[in-house]
Amino acid sequence: MKNNMLIPFLLLATMSAAGQTTETIQVAAGGDIAAAVSPYGIYRLPAFTNGTVFFKDGKLAKEVLNYNILNDQVMYIDKKGDTLAIAFPEETKKIEIGSVVLYYDKKGYLESIAAAPEASLVIRRKVILHYEKQGAFGISNSTNGIDSYTTFTSNNASYHLYAGENAVLKKSTAFFLLTNNSKLLPASRTNFLAQFTKNKQPIESHLANTKVNFNNLQDLILLMHVSSN
Repeated sequence: MKNNMLIPFLLLATMSAAGQTTETIQVAAGGDIAAAVSPYGIYRLPAFTNGTVFFKDGKLAKEVLNYNILNDQVMYIDKKGDTLAIAFPEETKKIEIGSVVLYYDKKGYLESIAAAPEASLVIRRKVILHYEKQGAFGISNSTNGIDSYTTFTSNNASYHLYAGENAVLKKSTAFFLLTNNSKLLPASRTNFLAQFTKNKQPIESHLANTKVNFNNLQDLILLMHVSSN
């Protein structure tokens, strides 16, 4: 049964780099760890959805899919009702789950945010999890538990911490331009100008008159609109 208790987690810090943001979230023992990952728990979408897996060899597969943010895997439900991960993501060209489009490179999955003939704006999400076990006198001892989330089930139930353990999640979000030849470039002023040469003047005008935060999704979507029109 899903627990609707108030979720005790604390945003500790937010750090920024060019095209990337990182935040550290502490979840108190007994809290719902999935709720700290995303609005839909460990998944990108609220429910498994009909989708298509396009393979590099030209084949495709129609499946019921969802993207697991916590372990960076695309999951599907097989004919037996079991939830499984796509075994060889490097063999995929593109995965469509409803309106969500995913690509895979050697570092994991990328979600397409806005597409244009020259390049697409994509986002990479990463979550690293470790536990702080309670030691003597209630003092937390940090332990690496990055694989511990595999003990949680994925049957639409809440994902809770073990009693007496706090958890720390480090969530990073990075923005890139994915070119037509699959080259991945950080979302930056230089790379926007280099990739969208036909619209160099409108881009320069927009950047001169608008303060663009390259760590901000809405700013990047607007810049993509200027770059591709």
